[in-house]
This record gives sequence, structure tokens and C-alpha cells, in this order.
Amino acid sequence: MLAPPVEPATGLPAPLAASRQAIVPAQPVATNEVERQLVLLAYDIDEELRVTAAEDLAAWVPGEAEAGLAQAAAADESPRVREAALRSLEGALATDVVALFAEALTDPDLWVQDAGETGLYRNDDRDRSKNALALLCLSEARDVRLRAAELLDEMDAGELPWDELYDGPTGLPWAPPPSDETDPSGDTDDH
Repeated sequence: MLAPPVEPATGLPAPLAASRQAIVPAQPVATNEVERQLVLLAYDIDEELRVTAAEDLAAWVPGEAEAGLAQAAAADESPRVREAALRSLEGALATDVVALFAEALTDPDLWVQDAGETGLYRNDDRDRSKNALALLCLSEARDVRLRAAELLDEMDAGELPWDELYDGPTGLPWAPPPSDETDPSGDTDDH
């Protein structure tokens, strides 16, 4: 019996090589190291290689790696890849990165949530981070509300309505500043 012809590039029998190409989309050709890592991050089927690519791309943040890392942070099927991409984006300057960090707090994976929290805390645009966290305080999910409130508290965002945050969405991200008006009931105690 004759052996089937072998595809020189892959070493696989020709019919197998052809079927592999039909399953795996063609990868773009990288011309430099950043592009090579971005191709691995976006196209490689090996989770470990995508994680490593995301970690390696941190050296090019801020800069040309941000868009690819943001895509992986938002949409990769692997929580490990999403986490690595978020951690690599900590030094990013793009304004939409704060939204990615905030969205990560709603991720089902605790490591991804932690990466989002760290990114919000370390982000240079504290006001944007506080605003994103304030919106998360309105979440229907209690754990998301409380995590956002705890981070706001660490960022010295002001007095927080802990009872309301624990029980349900408040409508207010944090308590309004004190006013000079007295309570009509005459009660001066806040609780």
C-alpha cells in the first residue's frame, strides 16, 4: 500500500493538511515583534501562547499594542487571556480602557475581576475611574455594587450609602455633599 503524499510545510498527509487549513483561519503575516505578538494573541488556538503574548505586549503599552489587548480583554473566551490582557493595559492611555476595567468587575471570573479592579485603581485618570465605579454602584448584582463601592471608598470618593448599596441600587453612586438645610423632622442623626 502506498503512503499518502505529505505536505512539506506541515509534515501532515496532504488531505489532513488541507482540512486543517479549512478549520484554522489564515493568520496575517507579522512584520515586527509587536505584530507577531498581536497575531498570536488574536489567532492562536493555544491558550498559554495567548496569555504569554498578552503579557509580552505590556512592554508596548501605551502604544500600538493597546487595540489588540483591548480586544482580547473584552472578548477572548479564556479568562486567563482576558486577565493577562487587562493587566497589560494598566499603563494604557486610551480613554476607553477605563470602561474595560469597569466591565471586568462584572466578569464571572474572580481573577478577571481583580485585574479590572487593579486597573481602575492604578489608572491615571482617577475621575474617569470614579465615574465608572459610580455607575457600577447602580448594578443589579449586589457583589458588583459592593466591589465598586469598596474600590470607591479606597479611592477616597466621599461618603458612601453602605446600607443602600448592600440592599439594592440606590440611584445615587455616593451620598450627596452635606447641605445647610435642616431636616424637617428636626432629626440631626444621619441613621
